[in-house]
Amino acid sequence: MLNSLSSLNMPAEFRIFPRDYYFSPEWLEHEMDRLFFRQWLYAGHVSEIPRTGDFLLREVGDESIIVVRDGDRINALFNVCRHRGSLLCLEASGHASRFVCPYHRWTYALDGRLLGAPAMPGSFACANYSLLQVHVQCWHGMVFINLSQETPEPVDEILRTADSGFEPFDLLHCRIVHSMTYEVAANWKILLDNFMECYHCPGAHPEFCRTFDLKRNPGGVLETPHPLVDFGEFMLKPGVKSSTMTGETVCRKLMGKLSEDDLPFAVALTFRPTSSAILFGDYGVIHDFQPISPVKTRVRCQWITTADATQGLDYDVEPVTAVWDNTNRQDWGLCEMTQKGIRSRRFAPGPNSSEQEAGVATFRSSYLAMMGEHEARDTTRV
Repeated sequence: MLNSLSSLNMPAEFRIFPRDYYFSPEWLEHEMDRLFFRQWLYAGHVSEIPRTGDFLLREVGDESIIVVRDGDRINALFNVCRHRGSLLCLEASGHASRFVCPYHRWTYALDGRLLGAPAMPGSFACANYSLLQVHVQCWHGMVFINLSQETPEPVDEILRTADSGFEPFDLLHCRIVHSMTYEVAANWKILLDNFMECYHCPGAHPEFCRTFDLKRNPGGVLETPHPLVDFGEFMLKPGVKSSTMTGETVCRKLMGKLSEDDLPFAVALTFRPTSSAILFGDYGVIHDFQPISPVKTRVRCQWITTADATQGLDYDVEPVTAVWDNTNRQDWGLCEMTQKGIRSRRFAPGPNSSEQEAGVATFRSSYLAMMGEHEARDTTRV
């Protein structure tokens, strides 16, 4: 029998949730319903769909969403034919002038309108069978979707206080130069706990620690201008220009309005439940965490530069990706070890460090709030 959030009797030191929260299919389904189908999720960057008809798919649990360019608009549609429920798009990305169901050839416009349904009677009204819409909004070139049936709080209002920090990078006119997808054998909350602290960094991330200044913000705490948002400066060591293997820039052309005199200039954003963007003067990195089972998480990591940077001339992919790919792989190993350890029936969580793991407490407190259990909030003290 699953524990409810409101029944948790957690000590003053903030500890992890009960074991079944990391293994139970029923609890993951509850999270999907209360969290992933109601909050804004990162779908991709506008540079991935530059032309009318360009599309990408974003999986959310067992839902598949088409994100497609339609002139100046971006539409998000459930990838489900209104006839017998077949998937329309089978590829992760591509180009289409219209969407044709591979089963019975029902045909849809890029905005989801049903254009034709072969052999249906004359009384059949195409207007009644458009593809179901998904909320979609763009913010600084980042595309977010929300599967809620209700109208959610607009993305630009949630992220308003981060506008001034993102504006110098001109992220709208940047492009994804490399993308990696990792599958990690651990629950998504274990990955987010790990992502929100650097208590483990000195022993686990030698490349990352060459440039990150652990002394200035050991707890990884950023400003929280909205319950779903952390935003602030990404702390680099004195004399370092970027988060790279050498501390020097790895792209000759800087992003947006930035010049060499502005460096180092770095900001970090987390947009709960599972999106993160960290921007440096010469490149940025976007993380997107996607639970695919109670014990498996897909992580998409994208590296971004100014759109007019040329590979081989202004940058090479390996130096751009080196620090964060190494850090990612090191983290996933730690998370998989944790998932295995929590499975022990003798596991009992210890207290967290109020100095080193304050960011973890923020994530867990937000998790409780997003899950809608307000009476549990006072259990989130560090």
